[in-house]
Amino acid sequence: MRFKYFSFLLILFIFCSSNPYEEELTLNGDALFTEISNFEDIDRDLDSQCSLLEEEREYHENDSLPLAFFIEYEYYKYRYVGGSPENVEKYLNSLFFYCDMGDVFTENWNSLEYQENLYQQLASAPIEPIGIIDK
Repeated sequence: MRFKYFSFLLILFIFCSSNPYEEELTLNGDALFTEISNFEDIDRDLDSQCSLLEEEREYHENDSLPLAFFIEYEYYKYRYVGGSPENVEKYLNSLFFYCDMGDVFTENWNSLEYQENLYQQLASAPIEPIGIIDK
């Protein structure tokens, strides 16, 4: 009887202490970062990724920017270094849910087509050199 009770508590502890999004995030991260060949210095520690994501969210909130811009920034960041649209979407979805920001993602993610369209517009915009004029 004691063994059954102990086993039940052990299983309950393991189930409650694990994040249900961790495995999904790991798989999606592996898929994304495998295709990003020039992304050398990657911090794959999940807790530090959540801390960084929270900092970036705070930057957007402190600048009074809509959280949709935060989502767009995250999408652009991983697309710019070579991630495919589908893998970036899957990774961001699992990252936000793992970091307890799933509501931010679902409320501000328009669609993959929208994000990709915006990315293509930004990526193809001409960059004007800025000259410094001494007076």
